[in-house]
Amino acid sequence: MTFSEFAQRLYSVIGSGSNTSAFARTLLDTIVVYEDEALNPIQELRPSTFKAYYNGTNNITKTAKKINANVETSAFEEYIDTFPDNAVQALCSAFEEDIPDITPHNANQKLAELFASIIYEAAAAKPKTVGKEKTSEVKTTS
Repeated sequence: MTFSEFAQRLYSVIGSGSNTSAFARTLLDTIVVYEDEALNPIQELRPSTFKAYYNGTNNITKTAKKINANVETSAFEEYIDTFPDNAVQALCSAFEEDIPDITPHNANQKLAELFASIIYEAAAAKPKTVGKEKTSEVKTTS
């Protein structure tokens, strides 16, 4: 699952009408913990970057590489705990295909683990080369 897919599925339940850029920022802000917020690379990102992450037009690979050491699943669990029971139940329904054992009692932990794995996988991803393949040309002389 990509960050975009994860964010969009969460937004459908707990977006509360916020704009998608702000929602994507909130998600990333709630899973990383920095003692000094000035060191948090998320603070440098522009709203258009968060919108692109949410829409899937940009992947989070570069940002994930900067934040993966500071991922704190308990912080995201606390964020999920702020929502009412009916919202958590709706999150369970939204994610049951990807997390078959999700329940209202463990949804915070399961979603935090999934989110952390998305960040870790993105951080480990190698950059993609778009549209150019290397070919070797051999010149022959006669």
